[in-house]
Amino acid sequence: MTEKQSYVAKIAIIIGLYLIVQVLAGAVALVAGNWNNLMAGLPLDQKALLADARWVGIALFFGNLIMMVLMWVFRLVRRNFLPTPPAGTLHGWGWGIVAFFLVVFGVNGVFSPLDLSDGGTTQMFQGMADNPICFLSLTLIGPIAEEFVFREGIQRHLVASKVPIKWAIIISAALFSVIHLNLAQSVPAFFLGYALGLLYARTGDIRLSVAAHVLNNTLAVLLFQVSETDDLTKIVGVYLLVALSSVLLISGFLLFSYWWKKSEPQKNPSAIE
Repeated sequence: MTEKQSYVAKIAIIIGLYLIVQVLAGAVALVAGNWNNLMAGLPLDQKALLADARWVGIALFFGNLIMMVLMWVFRLVRRNFLPTPPAGTLHGWGWGIVAFFLVVFGVNGVFSPLDLSDGGTTQMFQGMADNPICFLSLTLIGPIAEEFVFREGIQRHLVASKVPIKWAIIISAALFSVIHLNLAQSVPAFFLGYALGLLYARTGDIRLSVAAHVLNNTLAVLLFQVSETDDLTKIVGVYLLVALSSVLLISGFLLFSYWWKKSEPQKNPSAIE
């Protein structure tokens, strides 16, 4: 097996492992949510996942933890994935985070008036947020696991296999978009994944993309609890919301471009460390 084939095989293993965790977590949650029905000899009720979504969050919490350990043990991520940042790096990270959130707010504002179907995901998240384990799954463990998979795993191996950085970021963002399985999340997720990929590509450090991802998910979960998704549309109107959001989105990518040119490029982490 050539070196390039080895990287491709690792990417396939990472994707397969991620999908297995998602399927098993869903299966465990479905059985747990239907336990009383099963004991009574009744068939599985698919709606139980929405009626008691905490089982989904709990299953994903432990599933993602196990997945990350396996990725580390089998060297699908670097053994030392938390290198010491060069002097001055942390200061430069701040502008990357600002650019990231300009993109996030811009994308959400542009696409929110379209009222894309989320397949019940919002209802599920709202049902999970009151459970401490589920809250940690949504805001901490989930984002860290996704950065392990899509940035430290897939994007890093793509670059190591000589795929240009631009295309490595786009491919990992596209895969990140596809796994969300509903238009309301998948479309914004591509831009989110692309922005996270920029953060990782420039620094070679998962901590920056993890910090951005954790902050994003925490803010999203908190907003689920305090407001309706169409509040801004009602307050400022569709056209003004789209216009303002477009300005934020463009400003975010312009700031990314400025940050990319001014920040000190880091050596891309080796896929075989």
